[in-house]
Amino acid sequence: DLYQRYKVTVDVAKAKVTKFKIGSVEADIDETNKKISIYLPVSTDVTALIPVVEYTEGATITPAPGSVVDFTNPVIYSLDYLGSVFSYEVTVILGEKPKPVLIIYDGETVSPTWASIASTINNGYINPKTDGINTTNNCISIMRKKEDTDDGGRPWSGGALWNENKVNIDPSEYGKFTLMVLKNVAGDVQLEIQSNGEQNKDWLKASYSADALGEWQELTFIIPVGRTALINNILVAPHVLDVMNDPNFSTHMMYWDQLKAHPIE
Repeated sequence: DLYQRYKVTVDVAKAKVTKFKIGSVEADIDETNKKISIYLPVSTDVTALIPVVEYTEGATITPAPGSVVDFTNPVIYSLDYLGSVFSYEVTVILGEKPKPVLIIYDGETVSPTWASIASTINNGYINPKTDGINTTNNCISIMRKKEDTDDGGRPWSGGALWNENKVNIDPSEYGKFTLMVLKNVAGDVQLEIQSNGEQNKDWLKASYSADALGEWQELTFIIPVGRTALINNILVAPHVLDVMNDPNFSTHMMYWDQLKAHPIE
């Protein structure tokens, strides 16, 4: 009745491209989909480029390092490593690299503190509904109260990112914001944008639909086309006018999350 146990671990040998450069420009590597994209000036001759590629030690790669490559069409780079082949599709795109979507607040990795405006804001509140379109753990909450109260009832009640948590968004590069909102009453949500010193104000509105009350809805706020002033302060008022003369008023919590700025397309 004697026996001995063995623990067997299988390690799958993999090779990957760790860096891809042409001149001084470094490419974006999508390891999940095995795609590499690099943006070069419009005047670049894509028929004769010599990339610099860094990859797993011990692997061999084709096209070979130092080769002159024609990137008129996407090129497949293949790594041969311990009997297995790992391939990447490399695409050269002429033009300026698009601006990324800018995450301003997501409650997780980007979580500046919202200041309270005529209300009591709860930063880092537990997301009450993670089975919808917003599955992150944390969000911002505010108690919606009667219009005749200062704390949460005024149309301007909400939260602000300013002072030490201000942003720096150029409206010539970014054309809209999106924001996740959850509440129990339909109506407009307001995003107020300002420059430093509470100057150059614009009031952006989007409607929280009656079709999905109590669910996260992603609202879109368009930055005025003529705006040139930088955006440094962002104020969220989650109910604006929906508490005024509301015969079915009820006090309840409201939430917002996932504030993002999107580049002009």
